[in-house]
Amino acid sequence: KEDSPFVGWLKEQTASQRFDARCVEAIDDMDRAERQVQVDGQIKSGDRGFHGVKGLRQVIGFVNERYLAELERQLDGAERALEDADRRGRQMANAMTLLQDEHELALTVADLPWGKIDVDGLETKAERIRLQIERIESDPELAQLQDELKQLLRQKDDEAKNRYRAEAELENAQHAVQAEQAWLDMHGDSDFDDAALSDMVSNLLADTYETCFDTSRPQERPQRIAGGFDREGTAPFDVRVLRRIGNTVRARLQQIDERAVQLRADTERAMGDYLKHHSTEGDTVMASVEDYPYFLDELKNLNMLVTRAATDEEYANSVEKLYMSFQQLNRAFNTDEENVREQLDRINGMLKGQQFGPRGGRLSLHVDFHPIDRQFKSSLGRIMSKLDDWTRNARSNPMETRKAFAGCETFIGRLQAELGQIRDTNGIKEYGARNLDPRVRSSFYAIVHHNDLPDERISSTGGKSGGALQELTSFVYGAALIYLLGGDLTGKPTYTTLFLDEALIKADGRYTKRALTVLPRLGFQIIVSAPESKTAEILSIADKAYVAYKDPATGNSYLQELDREPATQAETQDATVEQTQPATEA
Repeated sequence: KEDSPFVGWLKEQTASQRFDARCVEAIDDMDRAERQVQVDGQIKSGDRGFHGVKGLRQVIGFVNERYLAELERQLDGAERALEDADRRGRQMANAMTLLQDEHELALTVADLPWGKIDVDGLETKAERIRLQIERIESDPELAQLQDELKQLLRQKDDEAKNRYRAEAELENAQHAVQAEQAWLDMHGDSDFDDAALSDMVSNLLADTYETCFDTSRPQERPQRIAGGFDREGTAPFDVRVLRRIGNTVRARLQQIDERAVQLRADTERAMGDYLKHHSTEGDTVMASVEDYPYFLDELKNLNMLVTRAATDEEYANSVEKLYMSFQQLNRAFNTDEENVREQLDRINGMLKGQQFGPRGGRLSLHVDFHPIDRQFKSSLGRIMSKLDDWTRNARSNPMETRKAFAGCETFIGRLQAELGQIRDTNGIKEYGARNLDPRVRSSFYAIVHHNDLPDERISSTGGKSGGALQELTSFVYGAALIYLLGGDLTGKPTYTTLFLDEALIKADGRYTKRALTVLPRLGFQIIVSAPESKTAEILSIADKAYVAYKDPATGNSYLQELDREPATQAETQDATVEQTQPATEA
């Protein structure tokens, strides 16, 4: 405990040279330079070896069965010595009382004249007292009382031992409660929704977790979770649980993978049989799960051929699915915008501490969303209200179900019109669904915060120089790349290299330095190619520089590291290789 008055002494003792030893599994006798100690207390210091209990001071933390037995033997001897001392103390107290009585009697007799002393009467009284004492000592009730007294004394000693054990158990229990409370303070606020997992996964995790307890006593489970039973050198309980759950999940995944391979083979075998007996389209479709949608379309066409009319149950199922889809769409109006803001918050977290602009401000990104079309949202609200009333009151009425299904047609047409605004060009979708995608109706802007000046709002790149635009994009792209590559706010991708090919040709010297300085601070390795006119700004902050040369005679190119010497010496070096011509940038 840090507030103990013995902290200084304990630290000095444990840090002294005689305790400064390396803990090893087995002592290396060939190593005579380093002091070593084994788990059982064996010590090796130079060319001398000795044990921790052979007449020397005890090794801190050294305990074994023989040592505990010796402590118990010494404790029993001390208890017997204490009992003997108590007995002899009582005898000496009785002797002192007798001597005091005899002394008082002697003083009394010395003051009396001899003629007043009745010797015969006193002898008769003494004989009477002696006979009375003999009668009392021979009384069996007194012997019984003495036996009861001895038994009560032994019982007193046993109860004292029990009290000591109870106090020790109480102290251990208090330590366990403190450890459990510390664990609850650290992990008690965590919340997990088990409903998000399937029953199979939930049961698998629960069964694996139960196997992590090697005790059947429920009252010991909290202490085991908090680490009260962890032995020295063993992993904490949570680490052991995660390790066991990981092994179980990996084994189950391996089983699932094997099952998936088997099911894939069975499915493709059935596909091959179908193609062999029914397909007339040659080899346009293969018996592979990648062509599974083709078989689904075939099945859908066959069902349309054999179906006469939709049943009441199919109508009810369709209306229920439409209702669930509309609910999901309504929730997405708010959650989609929150997702965009959360992404910006993560990117802004990356920009904290990075100076932006010539005044060293702080850059942050923000967004404004334009409202959804009022008619579109009101139409969704009306159709959801009708479907909600159908769910509560007309779910089992076939006529009302068909009316509810027909009433969805208008809003479905609106959704199709929204989705029709999305264009797919060369595999890249151009989002144009204004009411469905918040990015279409959003406006992004940046704010530069200053300590002693008003904040600056950047809502467009118009009117800015190439250098200012380059610095802005360096900040935004750098933080966005960290978020995408690092995975979260704590993982900076220091292994990632960015290649900038003539990315700074329009920036002046000040912007070039600031743009290139922010990216390494965000954790990237930067390789820049630039023309000779830009090398002066880059060399002042670059770690290494290379010049690319091309030999016109052979057509081969090579790189030569640029020596960091004054510009005049660099020009002299260029003159020595005038037979070659610089072809690319450094």
